[in-house]
This record gives sequence, C-alpha cells and structure tokens, in this order.
Amino acid sequence: MKRSQKLGLLVLGLIGLGALAYANRIYALQYSLGWYTDIRHPRYGYRETPWAQGSNSAAMPLTQRPPDSIVILADDLGINDVSTPGDLALHANMPPSRDTSFIKIAVNIDKTLNQADAR
Repeated sequence: MKRSQKLGLLVLGLIGLGALAYANRIYALQYSLGWYTDIRHPRYGYRETPWAQGSNSAAMPLTQRPPDSIVILADDLGINDVSTPGDLALHANMPPSRDTSFIKIAVNIDKTLNQADAR
C-alpha cells in the first residue's frame, strides 16, 4: 500500500471513531462524570452510624406540647393532580372547573388532629 492510501484509511478510521463518539456523547459524558466523581471523592466502606438513644418518656404531656405541623408546598398542579381517597363521590356532583382537593386534605387533617386530641 502506498503511504497516501494508509494515511487516507487512518483519517477515515479517525472520522468514523469521532462519529461514533459523537453519537454516544451523552453516555460518555454521564459515565465520565461518574468516574471523575469517584476519583475526586472516593466512596468508603460501610460505617456504623452512632445514634443517640431517645428518652423513654415524653418531656411534656400531649396537651402541653405544640402541635406537629406539616407544610405542603405544591406548584404546577392540574385539576386532578391532588386527590384523596373517596373523592370520586365529591367530584361527581361538582363542575369540573373547581378542584377542592386542598380543602378535602385540610378537612382530613383537621379530623385527624381532632381525633388525636380526643385520645
């Protein structure tokens, strides 16, 4: 083979290899990031985590403790994205433009808190 033919095959092979790398660039970037992270921040073996033992009794009675609060922040919700069990009967008599899922959740939380206070 002539030297120019060998050089042409080498260039063609490099172009093919580059095209293959470009076609799989997302996988290459994902894996190389994982390898880079493993090299920079190596993972260690399992270590036992020391946990502090909680008390056997509550510091204050249930009636004197502040209530446990849960804040639910949701964005970009559609009409049926938030629902609770048993809401089909409630939605059957409502126009589809009104979504009362948050009201139902608040009512269920209120009922649960009232039942907990009654105990």
